[in-house]
Amino acid sequence: MNRFNAILISIICSIWSMHAQELSIPEAIRQRYTCELEQERTSLIKILLRIFNVNDQDWQQELIQTRRDCGERDEAFKARYARMYDHINPELEARFHALLRVQGVNDSDVVIVNNGEAPEAGHKFVGCSRRSFDSMNLTIKEQDALLLHEIAHVIYEDAAVWNALHSLLEKTSWYRKAAAFPLMVRWHRFSERRADLTACLAGYSYARALEEALRKIAPFSSTIQTSHPTFKSRERYIQAFCEQVVCAATTDGAVSVTKS
Repeated sequence: MNRFNAILISIICSIWSMHAQELSIPEAIRQRYTCELEQERTSLIKILLRIFNVNDQDWQQELIQTRRDCGERDEAFKARYARMYDHINPELEARFHALLRVQGVNDSDVVIVNNGEAPEAGHKFVGCSRRSFDSMNLTIKEQDALLLHEIAHVIYEDAAVWNALHSLLEKTSWYRKAAAFPLMVRWHRFSERRADLTACLAGYSYARALEEALRKIAPFSSTIQTSHPTFKSRERYIQAFCEQVVCAATTDGAVSVTKS
């Protein structure tokens, strides 16, 4: 894509955002992102299991155990937050359950709790705070985009997978630890990127809202990003996603008249 086309698409993105029009995500783009993310997940897990000298059956057993452990940890966190903070804002809770349903998640299996701070995901719960959202001047759409990011962590069981990998890391020899560590960091960043892109795949307006939310969050966050991609990196791949959707809309007429 030459510079002129890139500028043109950027202008079109801005115009559609200003008019709050919802672009449909073309199925080809949805499938490509889904397949590429799944291929990357499979590749990273295979490499790590090879380093840990663990077969697939043992890996599945490790996951079963960490799911139990994560369930217990969830309960401990929820009890702690219940002692420290009021119940989650009812309007925020209702929006969260609506987002779960949109993502095909049984909303009786996952709960939202007031954690008094920025959004976080456990195994089967999401913590967030209306006060934290308001302090960063996040719009409703931007809040929902961040919630979709955390819901993606729940969908992909990122807490359980990370804890299972960390358990294997602790059990292995020092030289295997040295080989695995860079890939563990890569896995963590991958899971964050996948959560971002899963939120984007929920709708073009969510992708634009997530991009803006991350800009607002950046001043409140550490400039040193190890477990997450950098904010610049996140901005780049979200913008690339949006540009592909807009490009498809200009060539295929995939614009919905539905207002976001």
